[in-house]
Amino acid sequence: MANCKVIAVTNQKGGVGKATTTANFGIGLAQQNKRVLLIDADAQGSLTLSLGYPKPDELPVTLADIMQNVIDDITDVWIWAEARSDGKYDLYIGYA
Repeated sequence: MANCKVIAVTNQKGGVGKATTTANFGIGLAQQNKRVLLIDADAQGSLTLSLGYPKPDELPVTLADIMQNVIDDITDVWIWAEARSDGKYDLYIGYA
């Protein structure tokens, strides 16, 4: 974790390219063999959609769930992504 960098792409205004910028930046870093975690905090789920998950409303665990668990002091949540042969990723989120 010592080499961990946190980069936030934020803007209060909608429609300015936050999800597109984030996706392209994350993909570029992943192509350079960097470990990347992209977090879609937008209720519309634009970043999630752009990365190939067709139904963000049907995710078993959401960022809101994880944040509520932090408030409730539940810390046994795991997130894992695996690269597929078609260049997309499978995302696994769950409770231990």
